[in-house]
Amino acid sequence: MVRMRPVAATILESTLSRGTTLEQFIGDARDDGNKLIRWIELVPKAAGIEVWDYSVADFDEECLAVPDSPEVEQKPVAVVADPQQALEFARSRLGTRHDRWVNQGMSPGEFIDRLHVGRAFAW
Repeated sequence: MVRMRPVAATILESTLSRGTTLEQFIGDARDDGNKLIRWIELVPKAAGIEVWDYSVADFDEECLAVPDSPEVEQKPVAVVADPQQALEFARSRLGTRHDRWVNQGMSPGEFIDRLHVGRAFAW
C-alpha cells in the first residue's frame, strides 16, 4: 500500500501562496449509473487560484495519467482571489478535507491504495 503524506493543514495557504499546486483524491462517485473517480486540484495562477474538479470513468492502475484522459473536461469550476478562499470553496462546495491535501502528482498513489484495499464510495 502506498502511504501518502498530506500537506500539514497549517501550511496549506502558504503552500498555495508559493505557487505550489495541491490535489486531493475524493474517491468514487456515480453519474447516471456510471462509476467514476474524482479528485480536486487547487492551481495557483497570476489571476488567482483555479479550482479544478475532475471526474473520469473508473479505470485501472495502468492508466494513471488521469488529467490527460480525453474524458476529463479541462475547465476550472472556479477562480478565486486567494488561498483561503480556494480552500474554503473546495471544502464547502466540493467536499474536501483540510487533512487530505497532497502535493501535485501524489493523488494517483491514493487511487492505487483504493484499488488495492478495495474501498468504495467512502474514501
